[in-house]
Order: sequence, then structure tokens, then C-alpha cells
Amino acid sequence: MDFLKTHVRASAQALLIICRRLGSRPGGRTIVELQRDLQPELLVRQSSPKETALLPSLKVGEHLGMVTASGDSPEVWSLGPNANTGLLVDSPERTNAFYSAVLRAIGSTAIADLESGTKPSDVAMGLAWWCALDPYERLPTAWAEAEAVVKTAQMESAIGNSSQWPQFTRWARTLGLVAATEIGRKPLLAPDCSRALRHVLPALPRHAEANQWLHHAQELVPVLSPRLAARLPQPPDTAYVGGSLALALNKLAHIKKIELLATADATSSVVLRLGEWDRVVSHIRVLEAT
Repeated sequence: MDFLKTHVRASAQALLIICRRLGSRPGGRTIVELQRDLQPELLVRQSSPKETALLPSLKVGEHLGMVTASGDSPEVWSLGPNANTGLLVDSPERTNAFYSAVLRAIGSTAIADLESGTKPSDVAMGLAWWCALDPYERLPTAWAEAEAVVKTAQMESAIGNSSQWPQFTRWARTLGLVAATEIGRKPLLAPDCSRALRHVLPALPRHAEANQWLHHAQELVPVLSPRLAARLPQPPDTAYVGGSLALALNKLAHIKKIELLATADATSSVVLRLGEWDRVVSHIRVLEAT
């Protein structure tokens, strides 16, 4: 499924609102009922579900297992297997957990698509490309300036025009893969998966060999998986851990969330590369998982 080409109005924020509503309605809701629930006639001008984020977000959510449809004429929508009701509590912590679940579903669904011979979603491949970028590279928010970067990377099949770029960067921002910055007064976007990785720290081993720890991290955040990166038009070098994952590990170590350890045993070591700086890490320890 292509999010950006077919369902460009879909968003993680809309999916969260929809899932919270469905979580409070165990019997499910038709799209007409959802539209009435989420778009009260007295508050906003009425639009069709296709003209809003409602239907596109339902379709994307269905693809990701966050919502499911049953019956026909009309379909009844309810929560899917990947939308645990515990994720739907209205709190910052649970909101982050929901977005983490969405990010995991995007990546795991893409890997399942690869295994079945199906083309992964454009957003999944776009996020895999984004995470593999040099974290010191700053990308413009405007498509007119970002277009050359996308075309040089041969990623226009995933992110192809001025309508898709802002929606793609919105997905990346919401799911914890972007650091917003400025040079002068010019807003820029930096690849940075620190927030996404921090959200899954409680589920990672407290202390493990670096290659095993990173394998677990890539299972929890599959857009970081080498399996997706290998399918990019310009795959990254796998001889080292680079991109925004290397940046995230160093940032989390700097704020004492994890510890990057080096020992004489090189069999389990990985090389983290940031720019021209390499660091050999043999073990990773979680110091604080909150």
C-alpha cells in the first residue's frame, strides 16, 4: 500500500484520534458514525470522509493492523490487533507508546511485504532512507529545496512531489525520527531517531553484546532494519552502524540513558560512525529506561 500516493491525507495523529474513539466503542462504529463523532455538524463544515483524514487514515490503519473492518454495507470499524487499549489513554506517555506502536507496525508490515514478494509502503521505504541518512545532513522543509536531495537518492518513487514531501516529513516528525533545527531563520530537518529509540528502551535488554542489543532494537523499530535498508536504491554500508541510529546511541549515552562499553573481545563489537569519527562498542547497557 502506498500511503503518500493513495492516502496522502492519512496521518498518525488522525489514527490516534480514531483509535481512541473506537476504544470507547467496543461494538465498533461505521464510517458515518465516526464522521459524526469526530466532525460534529455544529463545529465544522461537513466534508466527505475522503476529503478529510478519516477514510485515508482508516485504510492506512487497517493495513497496519491498528484498526479492522468487518461486514459490508456498511463496514463496521473496530480496533485491530496492534492497537492495544492500554495505548489509548490520553496521556503524553501513552501517546508516545501509541506512535511507537505505529512506527513498529509500519516497519514490520514492510518486512512482511518483502517476504511475501509485495512492494513495501512508500512511507516505510522513505523512513528507512531517512534513518540511513548522514545525521549531520540538514534537509529543508520546503519541497522546492528538498527535491534535489530526494532525486539524488533515487527516492522519488516513494516521495515524488510537493504534496507528498510535507506529509512524509509529518509522519517522520510524529514518529520520533526528526530533530527540527534552524540555520539563521531557515527551518531545517535533521534525521534523528533518538526519540523513537528512547521510547523502546524499557523493552530492550538491560545489558547485552552490542550486535545482539542492536538486533533487538531493530526488531522494535524495524525501519532501522538492514533488511529494509538493503532494498533502498542506494543501500548504506553495512560494515558499520551509521545514520541516525549511530547519532541516537551517542545522544542516549550522553544523557546517561545507556552506556556504550568497549572490551578487548572484538567478536561482538560494532563500529559506530558519525561523520569521520568511529567508535568501537562491544556491549550496551541500559542505565535508565524512562
